[in-house]
Amino acid sequence: MSVPAPEPLLLREVPGSRRVSRTWIAGRECVTRVLLSTRVPTDLGPLVEKIVLQGHGSMLGLIPDDLQLTLEGYRVAARLPRNLGPPLPWTRAVAAGVDADGHISISTCWIEGDPLHTLPAPSPELAGARALDALRILVALHACHVTYGDFKSENLVLRPDGTIALIDLDTLREVAHATAYAPTRDLTRSWAAPEQEREQRTYLASDLWSWAQLVEYMFPAGAPAGWVLALEACRLHDPLRRPRTDGLLAHLELGAPLTDWLDRPTPPPPGSATERVAEATSPGPNAPGDRPPFETERVPEHTGDTGARGLAGAGALREVTSPTTGTGSYPARRRVQAGCLWSAAGVFALLAATCGGLGFTWNQSQIADANTSAEDALSAMKANKTRPELNRDKSQREQLRILAESAASIRVTPRSAAVRALATVWAQGFQDTSEGWNPDRYATALAAVEPVAASREPEALLARGTLDAAVCRLNRLDVTAAVHCRRALDALHELQKRLPAGAEHHWLRVEGAWSEVLVRSELVSQARVAGLPTAFEQLDAARAVCAQAEDWLPYAPVNGPELFEDCLRLAGAASDVTQYLHWADLLVRADLADGALTSSTLKHLYAGGGPGCEGTTIEKRRGDWQIKGQAWCVALGHAARGCWDLADVVAWHDRSDDPDHPWDTLLAAAPSTSACVR
Repeated sequence: MSVPAPEPLLLREVPGSRRVSRTWIAGRECVTRVLLSTRVPTDLGPLVEKIVLQGHGSMLGLIPDDLQLTLEGYRVAARLPRNLGPPLPWTRAVAAGVDADGHISISTCWIEGDPLHTLPAPSPELAGARALDALRILVALHACHVTYGDFKSENLVLRPDGTIALIDLDTLREVAHATAYAPTRDLTRSWAAPEQEREQRTYLASDLWSWAQLVEYMFPAGAPAGWVLALEACRLHDPLRRPRTDGLLAHLELGAPLTDWLDRPTPPPPGSATERVAEATSPGPNAPGDRPPFETERVPEHTGDTGARGLAGAGALREVTSPTTGTGSYPARRRVQAGCLWSAAGVFALLAATCGGLGFTWNQSQIADANTSAEDALSAMKANKTRPELNRDKSQREQLRILAESAASIRVTPRSAAVRALATVWAQGFQDTSEGWNPDRYATALAAVEPVAASREPEALLARGTLDAAVCRLNRLDVTAAVHCRRALDALHELQKRLPAGAEHHWLRVEGAWSEVLVRSELVSQARVAGLPTAFEQLDAARAVCAQAEDWLPYAPVNGPELFEDCLRLAGAASDVTQYLHWADLLVRADLADGALTSSTLKHLYAGGGPGCEGTTIEKRRGDWQIKGQAWCVALGHAARGCWDLADVVAWHDRSDDPDHPWDTLLAAAPSTSACVR
């Protein structure tokens, strides 16, 4: 006999707004929110379920704008990656719909533990670990261009295993890119950044202001001295001058330099014109007379621009000139506390000097050896990618992975971890267009990529971009595939910015360009299937990558020809005859350098001419190639081989039956003399 589920336990009710209960669904403990402020037709239940659980539908104009806005956070939550490893740092929706009264009901998994605001103050060591766990959650969100918007202690739960989880995901919002903003909707004034309250704009960087508030909340006696610079940077008034989230984590864990969202050093050098400290009108989360830190407010949806005033004019700023008072603005207090900590630390400095010096020397030697071995592994990878005689079969990739793994076994440094990640991704074959989706290989590659998720090392960026590109292209059934497409493009764009100048790095540039072209080609296909106009934008962007990469291709004789093939196909999709013939010429030259024109290259020449050309067949009979397919595809392929007499015959025989293609442009491109490659 089955045991009936316990009755719902009411946790909180705000009349006219929402009712929150602890419930049980299919034996699973959940939190169910009933949104009392909204009534909708009950037949919208399946659509609400699809939006909340799969992240689809809410932007298609099928539901009212106010309902769409209400469900936005859940739609975003449903599309977030699910592969961050157990336990996930945020909860998941498990049920949604519309009840008999027309109210939307959403259930999420119950996360066992206690919200941070209900716990006693932890030790400094525990406080630091929890603050970094909370920051890692923001790193994961911001990598997907998602801002939390209402980051505070009440929404962070300490689980029994000591890790931190994020709850109450209805405040999540997407932004178009890393420096864009979304209109503010939810905020808690004692935790919110100035731009959220004054300008009603929420950036990714707005969460960092709130994270600094969390650190102040968790360290009532003062944060660690090594965190003072980072926390001061998180409190800069201009959100784009605050540190990048992943860079902030790398700074606190590895001592990496801080850079802002426009890749400038942050905070600005002393004496610069950039103002640093907001006017002392935003009290901390426990300020007397302020609202409780857990009370969230809804603010009107605001989409208007601030005009010329911009963020710089949103509020008066001033420099702190009296840091010894211990009152006033946040940086002033922290400088006093930092000074006290450094004074205490000085007592132990002389005692540790001798033994510490030996440890320092040993550590530096390990770091140097690991980095040298990583460079050796990278040189072997470069040889494999640039010398065809050293790229014989896939088994060599595993040897390169072992070589990179040995460097990381000496010491895990940012450099050795980045090279290991790239070698592992390549060893699993995720850069190949011929490979299919394989969850086991993906798990292996992801295990190497996750530790470098915040790294700006070029090899780490290429590893991340290549792996996300593979999910985008090969795992289309995953509801987060679109997120992986965007993450791949972000990482690959950052790669091209981070690579040092010089031809010795062109082979890596080609690898990045090839992955980007594959992602954008996938987006073109998806947009065309859906009948979206973005297909043309993605096609133009992909072709722009081809144009940029052309100068680098001679330095990548292994994968360069494969990029020729993709760029040829993109030119055909755009009906750009001139560029099609240009890429065909490069492809034919590369193939003839090996002695003969292969059937594979011929297939690309005839099948890449645009929609409908994929079915063109090629057979060799009596020493010559027999081509069957649409007239335009056959004629364009003949021209790509330099067989203009054959192209002319097809054109004059069949062009009247196919007026939709630029026949005149094709025939006008014929040179005065040509040699047909047979």
